[in-house]
Amino acid sequence: MTMRSLWCVEPGRVEWRDVPAPRLAGDLEAIVAPVAASRCAFDHGLTAGGSPYMTPFAIGHEAVARVVEVGDAVRNVEPGDLVVVPPNIACGECDRCRRGLTAHCRSTPPGAAYGIPAGGAWGGLFDDLVKVPFADAMLASVPAGVDPVEVTAAGDSLALGHDVMSEHLGAGRRSVAVLGSGEHGLYQVAFATVLGADRVVYVDDDAERREVAAQLGAHTAAGPPDRADGPFELVVDAAAREDWLRRAVRMLEPEGEIECLGGYFGDIRLPALPLYGGGINIRFGIGSGRPHATATIDAVARGLVRPSDLWATRVPWDDLPTAYAEEPRKIIAVRSGE
Repeated sequence: MTMRSLWCVEPGRVEWRDVPAPRLAGDLEAIVAPVAASRCAFDHGLTAGGSPYMTPFAIGHEAVARVVEVGDAVRNVEPGDLVVVPPNIACGECDRCRRGLTAHCRSTPPGAAYGIPAGGAWGGLFDDLVKVPFADAMLASVPAGVDPVEVTAAGDSLALGHDVMSEHLGAGRRSVAVLGSGEHGLYQVAFATVLGADRVVYVDDDAERREVAAQLGAHTAAGPPDRADGPFELVVDAAAREDWLRRAVRMLEPEGEIECLGGYFGDIRLPALPLYGGGINIRFGIGSGRPHATATIDAVARGLVRPSDLWATRVPWDDLPTAYAEEPRKIIAVRSGE
């Protein structure tokens, strides 16, 4: 039996391919059928060229799916349930998973994830069917009444917004600068404002995104960031612009924090002396697992954020190859009948 899978076949071009459909091979597994899936800003970089990953490969790592079949040992989900599928393959039982480091599970090869050709061939979350090897550890249930479109990114970029801001605002940091690009920066702004930051500045050279950030309650700047905009206790780099990140180092309070959400595919230079003199901490991080997804789904269910208001275009599932290549904004594909 075959199915459709969306592949990046060369830089700038994606297409449907027929591939073997997955089958259950273990008691902990589940087969799910994505019903709403989104293109992450990171995918843009993957498919545009310039990344270290060689084409062709299946793409897609943000999705809500319907459970089709489960193994005999699966207890948390059953056929018919709607679930968020986090991108990273994680067992939930190893020491790293128990510490919340689900992007670095010891039971799977390094980098194991959907939609990225690293750590094994796991397929992508635009596939007709997807095998989840550790269903109870990975899948996060979507409650009745929550629109799947609103939580397609709750396993990845949306969860990063909730995770980063919950951690830092909970630690008492109240002034935040977000270096934005695409939905990642706007998700950070949305959670910063609703979770109680005293001051949020959003930096982006895109006027439409600045307008959205202003509606969320942030002050905005076209960039690059300037000392006059600071100082800040936290800088979130969602732009992957080296010059902006270097400037942001000088905008931080002593012992300030930088969260770098990724997007750099090569080496970058940072000003070592200001980092040293200010005692600045910087973290390059990936991966949100089931606990973060569950908390993020709950935040959407309570109406704290409405992701579809931020930066997305809804497209029919069959139109994905064209929309993927032509639409600059975040796209969310929905299967007919959902």
